[in-house]
Amino acid sequence: MIVIHVDYRVKPECVEEFGDRLRRHAKNSVAEPGCLTFDVAQADDDATRFFIWEIYTDDEAVKFHGQQPSLAEFRKVAEPMSLSREVSMAKLVSGD
Repeated sequence: MIVIHVDYRVKPECVEEFGDRLRRHAKNSVAEPGCLTFDVAQADDDATRFFIWEIYTDDEAVKFHGQQPSLAEFRKVAEPMSLSREVSMAKLVSGD
């Protein structure tokens, strides 16, 4: 399984819209084949910081996700609202 963690920092004036867009993107993503988890969190101590945890069955599912129009749409909208975006990928070594 492939785990992706994304750490977004957004402009303070964009927090509400970014959160709404990100939740919609999560709903679309978790419906994709091979996407087991797509969770969104917002930091308690910094409302401008959002985290995404994604788990995919394999590399093909990650590739499929990367080709979806909903991802392109989200990135297009999210980019001008974002101050930074850090992505980490890993293979799951424990858990089911």
